[in-house]
This record gives sequence, C-alpha cells and structure tokens, in this order.
Amino acid sequence: MAVISHCDKDHISAVEELVQMGYVTQVCLPYCEFPDDNYTMLEQLLKEHKVEVQYLSKGMQFCVDDVTF
Repeated sequence: MAVISHCDKDHISAVEELVQMGYVTQVCLPYCEFPDDNYTMLEQLLKEHKVEVQYLSKGMQFCVDDVTF
C-alpha cells in the first residue's frame, strides 16, 4: 500500500515506478476536486495496472492490519 499526501512529481515518481513493477496493489490518494496533470496521470496509471484506490478527505481514517491512521 502506498499513501500519497499530494501529487507533486517528487512525491509520486517513486510510486509510479513501484506500480509499474507490480509492487503496489493499493493506493490512498487525497480527494481532489480540481486535479492537476500529475494527479490525473497517476489515476490513469493506477487504473491501467488495476491498483485499488481509496480517496481520503479531511477527518477520514483507514486501517492497515491492526493500525488506524
């Protein structure tokens, strides 16, 4: 699982590579009402590789095993 705080290229470039290599099967993305090009390209890559995406917004929580974030 990868958790992305925002889609600046320096934050998502490694995730893109890991997705292409098949190491990432789930991604948490911030909900974005007006996505920029980086966000849109990342969404397309995730869709092409059938990566599960969870969109997070302020106040939401998610769990990984027994840990809540």
